[in-house]
Amino acid sequence: MNDLPITVSLNSAHFKAEKALLHYFGQVEAWLNFQGLSANWYADEAAIRQHHFKIVSDDEFAKLAPALANEFVLLKIRQKGQDDLYKALYKSSQNGFEFIVLLDEEQAELCIKQPFSQVVFHRVLFEFAKRSLLSEQKSN
Repeated sequence: MNDLPITVSLNSAHFKAEKALLHYFGQVEAWLNFQGLSANWYADEAAIRQHHFKIVSDDEFAKLAPALANEFVLLKIRQKGQDDLYKALYKSSQNGFEFIVLLDEEQAELCIKQPFSQVVFHRVLFEFAKRSLLSEQKSN
C-alpha cells in the first residue's frame, strides 16, 4: 500500500512496458507530493485528501469516457503557450479524488525523451489536482 497522498499509476500495458516512462512517473509522483507539501495541502493530517492518478492510452480513454460519464467529470487543460489539450476524467469521494488521465503517444514520447524540467505533463497533473481541490472548496 502506498501511503503518499498523491499516487500515479500507469494503467496501460503498452506504457508499463516502457522503463523510461515508469521512471518518469516515479519522478512525477515524488514531485507532485513535494508540490502538495509546498502548497500546504497536508497541514491538517486529519483532512488530507488523496489524489490517485491513473494514466491511460488514447484507446483506453476513448472506451472509458462514455462508460464513466455518469460517475466522472471531464476536465480539460491547455497550458499557457501550448497547443496540446490535456484531458482527464475525475470524481470526488469522501477520501479524495480519482483521476483517469489521457496520455497520448506524442506526450509519452516527450516524457521519455525530454529532461524532466522540460516536460509539461507533470505540471498538468498538478493543475488537475489544484482544480479538484478548488472546485471542492467552492462547493462547500
